[in-house]
Amino acid sequence: MQMLTSIKDLPAGPIIELGSGPGFIKEIIPSAKTSETFLIPNLDLVFSGHHLPFKDKSISCLLMLDVFHHIPNPSEFLKEAERCLRKGGRIIMVEPFNTSFGRFFYQNFHHECFDPDSGWEHLEGGPLSGAN
Repeated sequence: MQMLTSIKDLPAGPIIELGSGPGFIKEIIPSAKTSETFLIPNLDLVFSGHHLPFKDKSISCLLMLDVFHHIPNPSEFLKEAERCLRKGGRIIMVEPFNTSFGRFFYQNFHHECFDPDSGWEHLEGGPLSGAN
């Protein structure tokens, strides 16, 4: 998995998954801390991506699997992430790809709003409701 090669050679420090949901990341990276904006079973942390509860320069990696497009103000999040990441730290994101198959899938099986002309800013409507 390409994500695993991306986390090699990270500076020492916590690996935090944002928007974990009932995720699988601990099966692959047991030391990772899982997080979400709402409480669910087996979760390590609950917080907003706009107010990361970490000290400056304390995190080695933020993992985001299909999460970034749900963040209402991505520039605010990126500033907060920059504050928390150690020198050499990384944000590793996997995001949906805008293809004909992707549009078909998201329109018919896993609905998420998608407007390629709207940019990244969108109104916050609650957990998992805003997307672009």
